Amino acid sequence: EQRSIPPVIASLLTDQGLIGPGRIVDDTIAFVGSGEPGEVIEVSLNGQLAGASLVREDGGWMLDYSMIPLAPGVYEAALQSVAPNGVSTTSVGTFVFTYDPTAPAAPVIRSISEDSATALDAITNDNTLQIAGTGEPDAALELFLDNVLIATTWIDPAGDWQVDYRGTTLADGDYILSAESVVMTLRSATSAQFPLVIDTLAPVAPV
Repeated sequence: EQRSIPPVIASLLTDQGLIGPGRIVDDTIAFVGSGEPGEVIEVSLNGQLAGASLVREDGGWMLDYSMIPLAPGVYEAALQSVAPNGVSTTSVGTFVFTYDPTAPAAPVIRSISEDSATALDAITNDNTLQIAGTGEPDAALELFLDNVLIATTWIDPAGDWQVDYRGTTLADGDYILSAESVVMTLRSATSAQFPLVIDTLAPVAPV
């Protein structure tokens, strides 16, 4: 008999909510999916039976696996559905995810623009800036000025980021830039400090 609803794993339930295939940072999860109402879904994880769940009348099912904390690594979940008449069917395809609780590396602040006069000395007469650097690809980047959060952006797949802070005019003076990377609930250490000097005053003419 052909099933109208093939059994699938739709997502994992974690502390961050529902997450599809890919990386997770929580070691306790639940499997969430759909199937034919009244059937029993057996979930295998890396070839070992993880548990079973009855498909509800609405076609949904959930298997709580939170009592067994995961070790870091790559996992492959497969399904087998068992009908009330005892006929079982193995699902096509698997759900692959990686549990990686490693915090991202601290980002690096590389430059400001415009950096007037001597390049890369972080002394500038430009008080409306763009700040650029590098970090873990696809992580969020939080930029701080004197320990106050001033901007959030994303680090691109190549590991580069840029913050356009030209909408704010900085007063002349000394500042400290710093940054942190965030992946889900994981936060990096704070970057090395980037001293910044804004000096818009013209030099005094020699006598």
